[in-house]
Amino acid sequence: TSTTLFLRSVLTLAALPCLAACGGGSAAAPATPPPAMAAPPEPPAEPATEAPDFSAVINEINRHPVEDMVLIVGDVTGPLFTREKDALGASDPVRLASASKLLSGLAVWSLVEDGTLAETDRVADRVVGWPAALPDITLSQLMAFTSGFNQTPADPTCAGRAARRLEGCVLEIARGGVDSPPGTLFGYGPEHLQIAALMAREASGEALSETLRRAVLSPSGASPAMGFRDYSNVRYAGGAGGSAADYAAVLRAVLDGDLVSDRAGFLRDRTAGVGTAPGSVQERQSRDWHYGFGFWIECDSVPFDTACTTRPTISSPSAFGTVPWIDFDAGYWAVIAMEERDPAVSSVALQQTLQPLIEAALAD
Repeated sequence: TSTTLFLRSVLTLAALPCLAACGGGSAAAPATPPPAMAAPPEPPAEPATEAPDFSAVINEINRHPVEDMVLIVGDVTGPLFTREKDALGASDPVRLASASKLLSGLAVWSLVEDGTLAETDRVADRVVGWPAALPDITLSQLMAFTSGFNQTPADPTCAGRAARRLEGCVLEIARGGVDSPPGTLFGYGPEHLQIAALMAREASGEALSETLRRAVLSPSGASPAMGFRDYSNVRYAGGAGGSAADYAAVLRAVLDGDLVSDRAGFLRDRTAGVGTAPGSVQERQSRDWHYGFGFWIECDSVPFDTACTTRPTISSPSAFGTVPWIDFDAGYWAVIAMEERDPAVSSVALQQTLQPLIEAALAD
């Protein structure tokens, strides 16, 4: 009927908007997608860090008359530069001679820091049989080489004789008496450290060579080849051996604070106002350096300037030419390793020449 047709038309027209909006018809256009987001810009590239230029250092090493030597320079992160000259490699062991003194100092200091020893401990209270007639001598005076036993490295001594026991050698030294009142003269010789080593053994129950391995060498990562020979009366002022790489590991650990907590105490100037015994300046020549806990405190000023004790440079040069040092102000360490019969001044002169060149390379 006409009425029915009219209703169908109305319903059809009413459904058309739903077909378009609800997806019910294929003719409907798809919704427009949102515009694509632009990719974020790449961060700027980090500028490349140039390695320090050690060419001036290399030139000095090449000019030095010693053929076989190694130089390693580094900071708290580890080695930054290594130069092996001719036949000597960074891992090749050398006799450390007086470079042993810093190692002994670190070993004894580890016992001070853990409370086993005190700087004020008296020899008479630690060593059985020590002559009562001797004046009081403290551990600090022994480590500063101001104990009054002023024999030089060239003088005859029982220190280091393998056939002797450490305690027998120390009592022999004591029976010889002091050469000056303790605390008045600096005497660069081996006997102070023999006595200190016996004090350390009596306090800790282990040889100082064992303390060195346990508290210094192993924690720093030095190889088992570094250290003192295994006998009772080893010369603690000069009887150690090791490679440049091993010594480098120790120096890095010291600079980083891994081995020394009380840095101010360890680095304290212990010879301010103290005279010098004859024969005690061969390593420093005309330089007015002071002494610490088994190491030299270097200074370019003559006379010694107290400013040199603030973030100092310390070193332990040897008669065979090895020279380890740490510059706490410039924030680096270095070691020259060699084994020569020439006087130690040859390597100290090289060290002094290299120091400003190394600082300049690290500052660039």
